[in-house]
Amino acid sequence: MYFETMQNLKHFNRSQGYCFFEPSTMKFFRSHIQTRPPYGGRIFVTSEAERWGAPRMYTVRKIQDNGSIKTIGKFQQFHLRSSAHAFAQAEAEKLDIRLCKVWVTYADGGEISGQEVYLDIDSSIEDQIKRNFEPAGLDSPQIVDFKWDLVK
Repeated sequence: MYFETMQNLKHFNRSQGYCFFEPSTMKFFRSHIQTRPPYGGRIFVTSEAERWGAPRMYTVRKIQDNGSIKTIGKFQQFHLRSSAHAFAQAEAEKLDIRLCKVWVTYADGGEISGQEVYLDIDSSIEDQIKRNFEPAGLDSPQIVDFKWDLVK
């Protein structure tokens, strides 16, 4: 799973029933979130202050396949914003996210042919295809078959 923007990442977190980015949660923890796109489509930096006037500390996070947010390293591990972003970039370089083409066939005979998407090769491809291409409604046509290939 690859998120091109923080807005897309936040939306997916919320759509999976999590509240990490809810305003009340952010206010409670005095959290700020990076505005630049997530590193490697999944990794981002937050900053938190323990109390009003306390210095901000930085934490590196990763969105999981199920939409939950995991801390990479330790909570508030970094004193400097630049150090947290450098660490996030290094962690993103370990991800195996690649541009792929996907072909999908639906139960009603509909098809998607050669759609380019980024897939995390180390995570379930089937789950990523379903999240990206299967309609939400139970009365909507469901995926009956798919294939994918790396874009060369």
